[in-house]
Amino acid sequence: MTDVIMPQMGESIAEGTIAVWLIEPGQRVEMDQPLVQVTTDKADIDIPSPVAGVLKDVLAQEGMTVKVGELIARIDEQAVAAEPVPIDIPQKEGVPAYEAMMETKGEEVTPPHEIEREPEPVPAAVQPVAPVFYSPAVMRLAMEHGIDLSSIRGTGHDGRVTKSDVEKAIEEKGVGGKAPEAVAAPAQPSPVSTPVQPVPPPLPEAPPTSEPVAPQAGGFGTYRPPLYNIDEGDTPTQFTRLRRLIADHMVYSKMTAAHVTTVTEVDLDRIVGVRDKNKNSFKTRMGFGLTYLPFIMMAAVRALRDYPLMNSVVQADTIITKKQIHMGVAVDSERGLMVPVIRGAGEMDTVALAKAVNELSVKVRDRKITPDELAGGTFTVSNPGKKGNLFGTPIISQPQVGILRMGEVVKRAVVVEADGEDAIAIRPMMYLALSYDHRIVDGLTANEFLHRVKERLEQDEFPV
Repeated sequence: MTDVIMPQMGESIAEGTIAVWLIEPGQRVEMDQPLVQVTTDKADIDIPSPVAGVLKDVLAQEGMTVKVGELIARIDEQAVAAEPVPIDIPQKEGVPAYEAMMETKGEEVTPPHEIEREPEPVPAAVQPVAPVFYSPAVMRLAMEHGIDLSSIRGTGHDGRVTKSDVEKAIEEKGVGGKAPEAVAAPAQPSPVSTPVQPVPPPLPEAPPTSEPVAPQAGGFGTYRPPLYNIDEGDTPTQFTRLRRLIADHMVYSKMTAAHVTTVTEVDLDRIVGVRDKNKNSFKTRMGFGLTYLPFIMMAAVRALRDYPLMNSVVQADTIITKKQIHMGVAVDSERGLMVPVIRGAGEMDTVALAKAVNELSVKVRDRKITPDELAGGTFTVSNPGKKGNLFGTPIISQPQVGILRMGEVVKRAVVVEADGEDAIAIRPMMYLALSYDHRIVDGLTANEFLHRVKERLEQDEFPV
């Protein structure tokens, strides 16, 4: 019998919360196969099995917070796995299984991944089916587009259906024609709607104060929005732990830092030319595509050397101006936004930055990012994507004092100077938005820093 303990997942991590057991008690697990998903205050992490065997005792249930080094399960290397039992999922003709699971009859809705079911005898002619898990993002996207998840062959770990798989199914549905519409369930007499929870008594009036009210743990301060009913056709989705952490961090940042955003417009004609000239050879040499992101990051690194106050962090009443530039890069995933950190970005060139971004993005998508790789950033660059993204006002990642947000590259007619005379030319333009903490950085410094980024992009060389 081998003990499975909560591992050390990072230097700053002292505990983790059991999110979901990926292997059921009595099932066999291979060495290094993901055994349990653990959530920390930095990331969700799949913990691999230390040995091959049968999972016998689960000592830490889902939702429990366990300190590093504590026992969470036992694996018997000599035992024989029990035959798996299929899950009985309510099914209606023409209605996807996950949608039937989410129907409500005047009761509080429980998310599908939390529904408990009693095992039923398995007929001899029925092939055993392993439990199927879908993330909330996957279920929401599938329901919005009428996609039956059971018809999708997953490409994720152990055949899990990922957000990319659903997006591919949506695209194929659009090409192949409209899928058959689901048959509406017969109407049943029931109350029109049932409130999710009773209306709480009015909150006591807070005494007047000039100090900001810090958000409560796991909440959004003292304000409580009005309650809404769950009506027919609505899709309730509980906050995941990661989404709750993101929400709390964003609210805390807005209530802590004095956010100011300034915007500049950059002519990327030279950068577009460099990228177009080198993108094919770069992909052949490096194995991945060349985007505009590493150019923006390289220009930001050069500007941070000229304006080191922008590379600072705040601890209580102390401003720490960091010597090393550790650049955070916002990366979207099916679990939510994550910001891995490129350490030593100030010592890298454009190619090294592109390689580091690609490696961290792959780790985020494959759920292999570690908490240490999400901590310690001194400045952040955000690239929300190229669709419908003219410019935006990003929220600072605490305890940093600045974040730079990229906009979409758009061709526009602009006035340029040629041979001492003004002329109208078609140029690829991008808006760059800098949010900064006005407690630490004054407007003059922030504007000069952003202008320096613009100058670097329009005038510097970027060998790739």
